[in-house]
Amino acid sequence: LPALLLRLHDSNEEVVKAVLEVVGRVCQGETEELFKPVMEQVYLHLRYERSVLQERGGLIVRKLCMCLGARKVFLELASHLEKEEEDVEFAAAFTDKLSMILLTVPEASGLRGQLTG
Repeated sequence: LPALLLRLHDSNEEVVKAVLEVVGRVCQGETEELFKPVMEQVYLHLRYERSVLQERGGLIVRKLCMCLGARKVFLELASHLEKEEEDVEFAAAFTDKLSMILLTVPEASGLRGQLTG
């Protein structure tokens, strides 16, 4: 799976979307136990590949929210930020990205409703 995540750098957005669909399918259903390790790899990839966070972070999180549910994805990513993050610059950039997604995209509308409801 780590080799698959390297394709998140691909210049073709359709390739990135296809990778995220595969990742989403691996993490749901009978293979639910893979969700946390896969999300950790996604988190680490975004952390250490800042260009991916800036250029594809929104797409990555949105697609994962579509496949796996916004609440589940946001909680898992936020737990990594809370537990592990010492890089303040990355934490700020990632928090900004998550906030923008939460406030603006249709894939997060259910979670927005839960938070404001």
